[in-house]
Amino acid sequence: VGGVYVCEALTVMRRHFQPAFLLPRLKPLLAAGLKSHAHHAPLSGSNATQSRQGLDFSNTEELFSSESTRDLLRAYVVFKMFDYDVVVRKGKKLLRAARRFLGLSLFNRLMKATVYGQFVAGEDTSSIRPKLAHLRANGVRAILDYAVEEDVIGGRPSGVSGGDSSKQVATETRQTQSEPSPPVSVDDEMALKASARNYVYRDEERCNENVKNFLSCIEMAAKVSQAGEVPFAAIKLTGLGKTNFLLKLSEVLVRLQNLCTDLSDGHLDHHSYELTRQTITHRSLHNGLNRMGVVVTEAESEVLYRDLAALGTAGDLRAADCTSQFHLESMQKLLRIMREKKKGSDFPPLALEEDENEQMKSVLKRMETLLQAAKERSVRLMIDAEQSYFQPAIRHIAVDLLMPRYNQRSPLIYNTLQCYLKDSATSLEVDLALSARRGFCYGAKLVRGAYMEQERKLALKKCYKDPVFAEKSDTDANYDRLVDSFLSRMRESNRISLLVATHNERSIQLATKRMEEYGIERSSNQVAFGQLLGMCDHISFTLGRAGYGAYKYVPYGPVGEVLPYLLRRANENKSMLEGADRERLLLGKELKRRLSPFSVSR
Repeated sequence: VGGVYVCEALTVMRRHFQPAFLLPRLKPLLAAGLKSHAHHAPLSGSNATQSRQGLDFSNTEELFSSESTRDLLRAYVVFKMFDYDVVVRKGKKLLRAARRFLGLSLFNRLMKATVYGQFVAGEDTSSIRPKLAHLRANGVRAILDYAVEEDVIGGRPSGVSGGDSSKQVATETRQTQSEPSPPVSVDDEMALKASARNYVYRDEERCNENVKNFLSCIEMAAKVSQAGEVPFAAIKLTGLGKTNFLLKLSEVLVRLQNLCTDLSDGHLDHHSYELTRQTITHRSLHNGLNRMGVVVTEAESEVLYRDLAALGTAGDLRAADCTSQFHLESMQKLLRIMREKKKGSDFPPLALEEDENEQMKSVLKRMETLLQAAKERSVRLMIDAEQSYFQPAIRHIAVDLLMPRYNQRSPLIYNTLQCYLKDSATSLEVDLALSARRGFCYGAKLVRGAYMEQERKLALKKCYKDPVFAEKSDTDANYDRLVDSFLSRMRESNRISLLVATHNERSIQLATKRMEEYGIERSSNQVAFGQLLGMCDHISFTLGRAGYGAYKYVPYGPVGEVLPYLLRRANENKSMLEGADRERLLLGKELKRRLSPFSVSR
């Protein structure tokens, strides 16, 4: 790893500069720490000019005015390293070998000088403060993320019991009732862990430890924030309970949603925008059950409809809101009637079993502990997205159960929508309609998605429809469309908030243009932009200096325990090559400008 770092540094120097001119100039600059570049104030610019012409992401002198040459060189080399497929594929072996060869102390120093230093802010509160101060000086705030992950180098993490891993849990996350459900097991999950961040369930004590870590993250976010800032902390729901429970909950929710759609007055496609307008009436319930072969009389269907209406929380029985209106443990009656009326048919479960209800209570109790701590410290809690087969459960807990309770005055909790999923547009429509009817603030982070390769492999292996758009251009178009839809609604409501999380310059330009057209202030707390620490500083700093709500997703944690995060980041970088290539070109251009013998020192 160190050899690649040095070789790439020499390569960029040799490629752009003549040694006779470069070396005498480079040596004193590096020795002095390049403070003149590190602490130089951003070049003056006009927000009015940027408003007319759009954000400028090409002027490297201004973009990197606060970055030291040493940091620019490190970023260039790290991104270049990811170009070597062997470095990405053999990353864990290289790191293991380096750790054995160098010893722990030297290995940690090497990591802090390279990949760790690029993507991780530090190990604890004191060590991350300089990085946060540097971001803040450029108008950028932080979303803190305790980045310790399960170490899956070498296979199954210790502590996963054989009994738990042998259970196959069927999830119908992207299916209709007529399609087969893809069985997903803990063993299937383990095949994806090296490139997808999830918590592997060990026991309840480990879940409680995860809660303590998340509480520490919330506490740190509050400590390092300043007056007027809106601090964020990120969490993963897979750290709060059994993954098998989340899979089963997702299965039940999708079955219930499909059933309610089939029983609605429209009887529409399950992913139609019109889903938000369909209701379950006595007539549609009667016709729908008979259409499914559950023969009931008018009187029986009327009694059943009244019983269902009594289970609802309020208002009409809307097909799109069934997962929020019905208590899952109360759906056994409908299932029992369906099984009695259609002899010989074994309808799949529409409710949780007793032990699963206890798991639900445990997860909710842990979430409420985190939300109460976040509320007391005015920290917003962001629930990260995970694989599609977890998403119905994550959405149900975040949007159906917790937002109505904790997002009454402001969006304390944010859910994440992955725009590479084909049903993401419908999900957004359903969520926004639900928040409007029930009167809570809706907060969402929009991402393209980080698990595309894993989703496709699992869909192929389990023979179900690929939930992800086939082409990147379709994902890009969907992302921009959903951002526009979200922003347009802000003209009518101040109770929705959006984090535009993307490294795509075009999407950023479109979003800022729409904000101006819709009259949304740059400093509005309703809209924020986010990028990963160590990537796309030219975007984040431009947004921050222009007065937009700019955030960096800031991981922290001990070097050894954050290594799985770093390996995953290297794997994910393969799907971000377009953005990384662009950033590397800008870095190379600025390095060449600074180190040219004809450059004027500032």
